[in-house]
Amino acid sequence: MKMLDMDKLKRVKVIGLVVGAVLLLLIGYGIGASGKNTNSNPSSKENKTTTIKSEKTKELTQKQVKNFLVSYYTKKDLSENRNRYKEYMTDAMYNQETSTEDEATNQAYKGYVVDYIFKEAEIYIDTKNKVAIAKVRYTNTLLAKKNNYEKAQKNVSNESTLRLTYVQQNNKLLVNKKESILLVSNTESNSDYPNYGTATSNNGTTANSDKTK
Repeated sequence: MKMLDMDKLKRVKVIGLVVGAVLLLLIGYGIGASGKNTNSNPSSKENKTTTIKSEKTKELTQKQVKNFLVSYYTKKDLSENRNRYKEYMTDAMYNQETSTEDEATNQAYKGYVVDYIFKEAEIYIDTKNKVAIAKVRYTNTLLAKKNNYEKAQKNVSNESTLRLTYVQQNNKLLVNKKESILLVSNTESNSDYPNYGTATSNNGTTANSDKTK
């Protein structure tokens, strides 16, 4: 009888040790998981902070505008530079520009006006409204016959003035509107923009802006 009791006692002890070991493992796992969750919280907060910071409004700069102008005004022939200026435009602006290039009046000169080269630009920026006025100088070559440079007029100087309106998309400033405009002298004595004057668009509207130095 005593031997039977001793066997039962041993079994109870073994079962107790097993149960205790399992409990210790479960407790240890729970503490470890809790520690991981605690450690991951600062990272989550940091990621949220980083995301918020990256979405802050960007400021339009001379360099951004010039990079676009170089890509836009440097080309071998009409539409040859689409892949280069595309990254600086919104999809809507890009589609509008390519549609304009495909118009018959522009296609008629394709192959006759070639070798466009950007030279320089005077850039005026309205940082508040993300608008840039650019007075661009560039050269090109005029051919009497396609692909025939025998009587070509080379390095013909040209000048163009654009008003570029930018929008922020996917953390980038992109050209969303492009207008050809005419700069005229500002005769208003109380004008705040003596270095710039007035920009008159093709439809007769006017706008003012500071010149970024």
